[in-house]
Amino acid sequence: MRAACITHRRLERAMDFLRAPQSGHMTIADVAAAYGFTNPENFSRAFKKTFGLSPRQMRHFESENRDVTSDIIKPDSEEWTRWIV
Repeated sequence: MRAACITHRRLERAMDFLRAPQSGHMTIADVAAAYGFTNPENFSRAFKKTFGLSPRQMRHFESENRDVTSDIIKPDSEEWTRWIV
């Protein structure tokens, strides 16, 4: 369980980075490596499973100023607590 929490936290930080304008110069593989994922394909698969979008889609939608994260359940939200219990 602890490993899953750590992975989820790294994915959240990667998502925040991908949403930032300064991430545009980095490849998805570079972002994966920067957040502790040795395999970019595993990173992309875990990212999509967690957030419903691939890292590339997240970056694309964010660059178009769409709010794609409103449907993502945040770990500190009441909905997350109901879901996890």
